[in-house]
Amino acid sequence: MLILPFTHSFYGREDRSLTARLLDELPSILLWAIDGWSRLTERGYFVQPQAGEELLGELSDLASPVSAFVRERCVVGELNAAIPVADLFGEWKAWTEERGWKDAGREQDFGKSIRAYVPGLKLTHPRHRVSGRPVRTYGGIRLRTPSDDDGTH
Repeated sequence: MLILPFTHSFYGREDRSLTARLLDELPSILLWAIDGWSRLTERGYFVQPQAGEELLGELSDLASPVSAFVRERCVVGELNAAIPVADLFGEWKAWTEERGWKDAGREQDFGKSIRAYVPGLKLTHPRHRVSGRPVRTYGGIRLRTPSDDDGTH
């Protein structure tokens, strides 16, 4: 999907003579379209214009708030990174409360969503125990720290 932001509206100011004026330009419009089609077939895909990238991110966040959470609060892909499932879910709940959401959902549903967004995420059952119970962890993800943002880690 490509997002093309429009910053001007002609609502109420429509140019009713535009078709007649463009008829004289049809040969140039056709050449412009052929040139664009040639570039598209050579490249093989459409390119998201830079002007729409921010809106695409916002739309993605609306469709999957977990993606925004991961970008803002997590570091993904480090080989030795791991976090207890309950801790990551607790951070998710805090993040949703900061945004005024009434319900962060269930831990299991959050788990499905985050594993869908971060396909390489591993759910582990390590030997580490708390109060005699094994602690489930997500491997390959951790919470962001202040040093992640200032480049000192």
